[in-house]
Amino acid sequence: MNKRPPNPRFWLSGGVINLRFSYNGVRKSITTGEYLAAEDWDEKRTQPKTSLRGRADLVRINNRMNEWNNAVRTVFQKFSTTLSAEEFKQEIIYTVGAEERPGDSPKELLPYLAEFIDNRKKIAGKTRASWGKYESLRNHLTAYANETKNKVDFDTIGWHFLEAFSAYLYAEPRSFSINNVAKLITVLKTVLRDAFRKNAHDVRTYEDPGFGVRRVKTQNKVRLNVQELYEVEHHDFSDRPTFQHVRDLLIFACWTGLRISDWAKIGRANFRQKGDGLYLEVGMTKTKTQVIIPVVPQVEAIFSKYDYSLPVVSDQHFNRIVKEVCKEAIPGSRFTRIYSEAGQRKEEQAFKWEHVSSHAGRRSFASNMFEKVGSAYAIMQITGHDTEKSFFTYIDLEREKVAATLRTPALALATWRP
Repeated sequence: MNKRPPNPRFWLSGGVINLRFSYNGVRKSITTGEYLAAEDWDEKRTQPKTSLRGRADLVRINNRMNEWNNAVRTVFQKFSTTLSAEEFKQEIIYTVGAEERPGDSPKELLPYLAEFIDNRKKIAGKTRASWGKYESLRNHLTAYANETKNKVDFDTIGWHFLEAFSAYLYAEPRSFSINNVAKLITVLKTVLRDAFRKNAHDVRTYEDPGFGVRRVKTQNKVRLNVQELYEVEHHDFSDRPTFQHVRDLLIFACWTGLRISDWAKIGRANFRQKGDGLYLEVGMTKTKTQVIIPVVPQVEAIFSKYDYSLPVVSDQHFNRIVKEVCKEAIPGSRFTRIYSEAGQRKEEQAFKWEHVSSHAGRRSFASNMFEKVGSAYAIMQITGHDTEKSFFTYIDLEREKVAATLRTPALALATWRP
C-alpha cells in the first residue's frame, strides 16, 4: 500500500500531454486533453520548455497541469488507499473537472445498491459473475432487515451492525461459513466506498481497522495426485458412455488446468505443432487471456478419441457424475477437509469422491506441476494467479513437499565456487 501520495509525472505522446502515476503498485495513465508541439516539450523535466515561458497558450497549459497535479494529491488525502487503482483514476478525473460526476444517487443504502447493480448490468461485456455478488448482498440485507426489524441504511453501518449481521448469517437455517460472511462484508464495503465518492453519505466507520470478518484458511477443494489420476484414467467404464465421457473430461482438465467454461470451445484448430512438441493455444473465457499449454499423451489420446470435439456436459451434470466416477475408481482416497460452518472452523478426514468437482482439474494441474517443477511462475501463466501468495494458497501440497522442491536448487547454490 502507498504510504505517501503518488508522484505524478507528465509525458508527451503524439502531441498529447498525459499524466502517469502509481497507486498501490498499479501504474495508471490519464490523457489530460492538452496538446503541445514536440519541439516545445522538455523531455528531461517532463514539462513545457521554460524558455517559452510567458506564451499565452503555455501559461494555460502549465496552470492545467498544476490542477491535475493537485487533484492527485487531493484525492489521495481524501481517500488514502481505500480505492482501487481504477477508482482512484476516475476520482482524479472528476476532481479536475475533465468529466462530470454522475447525477445525484439515492441517499438510502438499499435503493443505492439497486441502482448500483442496474448500472453494472448495463456495462458492455459484464457477466453475472461481475454483478451477482452485489445482488446476493442486496438479498441478504433485505432479508436481514425484514426478519430482525433492524434498520439498514448508510448511517447504521457500524460495529453493532457488523456484529448483528454476521450473527444473522451464521445462524440457522443460513449457517454461513466464515469466509462467505467475510466476502459479503468486503462486497458491502466496495458499495459504501462507491457511494461515498458520489456524496450519497459521509459515514466512514467501515474504513476503521478491523472492520470486517477475518477469513480462515480452508481446504474444501479436491486435488488428485498422479497415482489417483492413473487409477481414474484406467478404470473400465466402457459399459457406461456417460461415465466414460465425464472421466475423460476430468483427465483432460487435470492435465491442462483449464476451467469447464473453456472445454467445449477447444478443437483441432487449437493444437499447434512447435519444434519440441505439441501445444494447446486457448483464449481463456474468464480472464480474456491467451495461454499456451504443453499437450501430454493423455490429452492427445482423448482428443483423438473424440475426433477433436470433446463431449459437452453441463456443470451440474459433470459435478454429479464425477463423484460416482471417483467413488468407483478411487473409493478409499481421502483428504483433510478444513472448512467453516455457522462461524466455526472445522476439520475432518473426508473421501475425495464426496467433494470432487470440475474445479479439481485446475487444482490438480497446479499442484502436480509445482510438485514436479518447483517453480510457480510458469504455472501461474496458465492458472492466472497474479501473485505467488495467492498461488501457494491455491495449490494443495504438504509443507515438507514444498521444502523438498527447493532442496536441490538450494544445495546447488550453496556449493557454488568460483
